[in-house]
Amino acid sequence: MKNILKAFGNLNRDRRSKVPLLIIALITIIGFSMAACGGGDNDNNNINNENKPQTPEAPQPFNDITASQLVANIKIGWNLGNTLDATDYGEGWLSKTATIQQLETAWGNPVTTKANITAIKNAGFNAIRIPVSWDKAVDANYNIRTDWMARVTEVVNYAVDNDMYILLNTHHDETTFKFKNSAIDKSLAAFKKIWEQIADNFKNYNEKLIFEGLNEPRTVDGEAEWDGGTSEERANLNKYYPIFVQTVRNSGGNNNKRILMINTYAASACQTAVDGLVLPTDTVANKLIVSIHAYTPYDFCYPYSASQTPNWSSTNSKDTGEIQSAISPAYNKFVSNGIPVIIGEFGSVDKNNTSARAAWAEYYVSFAKSKSIPCFLWDNDLTYESEKFGIFKRSNNTFYFPEIKDALMRGVATTPPTPPSQGGETVKGSFNAYAGNSYNSLSSSVNYQIVDLPGENKTNVMKVVNPGEWAVALYDLSSYKGQNKTITFSAQVKRVGSAGTLNWQVNNSDYPSVGTPINNASAEIWHNMSGTWTGTPSNDSPSFFLSTYENNSASTTYYISNFTITVN
Repeated sequence: MKNILKAFGNLNRDRRSKVPLLIIALITIIGFSMAACGGGDNDNNNINNENKPQTPEAPQPFNDITASQLVANIKIGWNLGNTLDATDYGEGWLSKTATIQQLETAWGNPVTTKANITAIKNAGFNAIRIPVSWDKAVDANYNIRTDWMARVTEVVNYAVDNDMYILLNTHHDETTFKFKNSAIDKSLAAFKKIWEQIADNFKNYNEKLIFEGLNEPRTVDGEAEWDGGTSEERANLNKYYPIFVQTVRNSGGNNNKRILMINTYAASACQTAVDGLVLPTDTVANKLIVSIHAYTPYDFCYPYSASQTPNWSSTNSKDTGEIQSAISPAYNKFVSNGIPVIIGEFGSVDKNNTSARAAWAEYYVSFAKSKSIPCFLWDNDLTYESEKFGIFKRSNNTFYFPEIKDALMRGVATTPPTPPSQGGETVKGSFNAYAGNSYNSLSSSVNYQIVDLPGENKTNVMKVVNPGEWAVALYDLSSYKGQNKTITFSAQVKRVGSAGTLNWQVNNSDYPSVGTPINNASAEIWHNMSGTWTGTPSNDSPSFFLSTYENNSASTTYYISNFTITVN
């Protein structure tokens, strides 16, 4: 089971867990036996074995709308997870000569049927994301097996026949698509070759088929895998997308105007990943979508951390605030500037907490809708092991959790009450005149200044030097003294030097923390911090402040960027 444990600030994780290897081995053996003997359920072996893909012979009528117009038509989407994307991650147990059925069912899910997709459409989902691993079905020159292309085409056609919006991508191909300088040239050549074949095969489909260049592009087990990557990795990611766009545009059919989707580093919703994404130049205007993934709050959505919880409530401002904070960076950079965004994956595992999951799902998609961002639920059909994201039972086309399905449909039919991040008093991207009033246990005062970091594309950054144990007030709350208020903030912080604990607090009678502190934060990496606090500022001079304590030394420097605070 390849699970990625939580590191602070991560909003998405590798959730397509493999079935334990013993089970995989059994599945593979059974699959080979069934293939040899013709055994198995006939419905689950409903694969067209003809190698010629059933694609339109001529370009279909194409509604030439903008990406924003298309995204506005997506109600809610569903992921066909752990199926065509099943892979061995280059470990070798899934043979290149495996049958198509074995490639599709390698992680234990049944063969996809048209009835599956029809049931999803009838349940209210008008869009589907079809994750596909291609690396497992290519030769040494990256030629895709004809029978694998035909099977992917067949599944796409199930969705076409149901008049759905379709996201088709490259998924789990990180063993081929790499992001370090040492491997980038070979990776880009492979990426181009694979997309030439995909684009050519699907070139005549109408506008409802959207190509997604990658999935969660990243260096697996890299030092900043889920924190936006390193500058080298982000720069190399941005080399993929011009190739993607040019390759599709040059492939004929309807592809000269097809809408395309690109991902942030690791599809992370964090500020570093969002800021690091550079939109490629396109030959046609307004045809690009940005995709992020956000499994948040992490402790609710996943079972791994010591602080994991089955509880979530729409009346808890901390719970709702984490969803708002996750969506804000992409909304602020892209949606508010006319570039549409899709949340390509979100979900929460079953912890015997159906009511809480339903409430979470309804709020999540409702809030995202208020930001003009449609969501695609991750569904791996798993109801055992740790990553139990399954809600739809593909073996009989029913829902394990109809309450969650119904909540999703309610959520996209409504928008939530005005969230704390709208209205009120907001300071965005700057520190007000109060910044720098400090409380410091050292004899010397805090040395702070506002600087620009052009090499990292950041301006108006607070640099705090020689802190020791210190606190620097960033926002004056005196005008709210005695009033019940909700404070929501987000920021990025980078440490240079000795480790310590970083915390955001309200200078109140009990000095409450806002959000989760960072303990011994990794150096030279931007960490995303956010949180919400509801209470009554009560000290003589209440303020919102940043503090460090415990083992910080005089050699430590902190950089604080993209600070936003809202008071309601």
